[in-house]
Amino acid sequence: MKKVRFSDWLAPAFIAAWTALVFWPALGAGFLDWDDGVYIVANGHIRGLTWANLRWMVSTLDVGHYIPLTWLTFAIDYQLRGLDPGQFHATNVLIHSVNAAIFFFVGRELLRRALPDSSGWRLTMAAAASSLFFAVHPLRVESVAWVFERKDVLSGLFYLAAVWAYLRGRRALSLGLFCLSLLSKAIGVSLPIVLLLIDLYPLRRAWSKKLLLEKIPFAAAAALAAAATWLGHERLGATMHWSSFGLGPRLDQCFYGIVFYLSKTVLPLELSPRYLPPSADPIAWPYVASALAACATTLALWGLRRRFPAGWTAWACYAASLLPVLGIIPQSSQIAADRYSYLSCLPWALMFGGLLGRILRSSTWRPAGLAASAAVLLALSAATRAQLRYWRDSAGLWARAVELGPGDALARQGLAKAMAEQGRDAEALAQFQEGLRLGPDNAAMHNDLGAFLASRGRMEEAIGQFEMALQLDPRNEAARINLAKAAASRAGRRSPRDRSKATPAPPRSTN
Repeated sequence: MKKVRFSDWLAPAFIAAWTALVFWPALGAGFLDWDDGVYIVANGHIRGLTWANLRWMVSTLDVGHYIPLTWLTFAIDYQLRGLDPGQFHATNVLIHSVNAAIFFFVGRELLRRALPDSSGWRLTMAAAASSLFFAVHPLRVESVAWVFERKDVLSGLFYLAAVWAYLRGRRALSLGLFCLSLLSKAIGVSLPIVLLLIDLYPLRRAWSKKLLLEKIPFAAAAALAAAATWLGHERLGATMHWSSFGLGPRLDQCFYGIVFYLSKTVLPLELSPRYLPPSADPIAWPYVASALAACATTLALWGLRRRFPAGWTAWACYAASLLPVLGIIPQSSQIAADRYSYLSCLPWALMFGGLLGRILRSSTWRPAGLAASAAVLLALSAATRAQLRYWRDSAGLWARAVELGPGDALARQGLAKAMAEQGRDAEALAQFQEGLRLGPDNAAMHNDLGAFLASRGRMEEAIGQFEMALQLDPRNEAARINLAKAAASRAGRRSPRDRSKATPAPPRSTN
């Protein structure tokens, strides 16, 4: 392999700097009432690098995932500056910026193989365009600006490094980096399939048993990580079983997701923290149209695989990378999430760079191609800056979710709690009431409403809400504790100032 020169680092350094500049406003954001509060602010196990904390990190499945490396980075952040949200956000932005630089090297090698007549500055421009398309796209905001979703960017760091090592022929190093990726989050379990597809194109390695045998260690590591994730979700009670979510709804979610992420990549409008199913009818037109579009695209690109191998490879890598989160094993009420695009949409970034690389071969179209690419990247950067505003605090996040999904009961719950913390009692109560109208069987929301009422001294109403929460979910420990506190307060055994200690149940995401 050709030795990397110092000048070769100028482009990735610029890319990392641009990415950091675009995401700079995230450093002023706080922790969110969405996993951040539970797993970071209130998590004593990340408060220092003690042996007890380290043992917990390597043994826990509390979050539904096995993520010891992610926990370790949180502990390092705490060791540096305590619970300063700016420190945690800065680490997320730093890792994402490094990912952008690594992807430049990955993209340059893949595009060099796919565009053999491109070299020098044209290849550099194509790879840079791919990297920036990935890095500054607004779909990245959720993974970068949400502190607890560091799982995505950290896993992505080792995933991209594993691909880079593989392209350089360092198989053992690639396997080790892949294991580190899985220890950050098992979102990249499809890497063995992706590497096999890359082998065929653009590396153009002949199909053989050797290609398959090379992937066995990668597949074994992926299987172990997938099993750990399944076990974690089972313990957390986050997995939806066939009795409640059958084959039809799973296929609907699968086809819908394939079309959804590609469409949002092309046109990233109305990005939301939560996307609910468009219909409860399994044969509603969004599902049918998505299934037809996905199947038609698959058949068309397969038929064109010899004349247009880049298209087929990109589509196959995209689908394989999405497979773990497409809904075959559904884990929440959401049908999609922006964070799931972090690795899966890398092929579309490469297609963007590849298109520019082809345009740059023509002196006639070269100025227009460069201008159009710059315009797209600037527009994406501006859209990302705008999207970051919604992730500054819980109130803004949940207000945006309610704006785009007024029928989402969990978004109403989050917004109500954020308003209550800001002292907007009337608005908070209205959001709680609307949330319970949309989801009357939500025990956590009854508990949160009870906690709100108790903090305002309305003990009789609070007790009613806690009792309703326990009726719906007898295992709800927070509601049981709150009921005992409220009953004791009503009996006069607690001072009024202690009423605010009711325990809310913040919204959680298992992914």
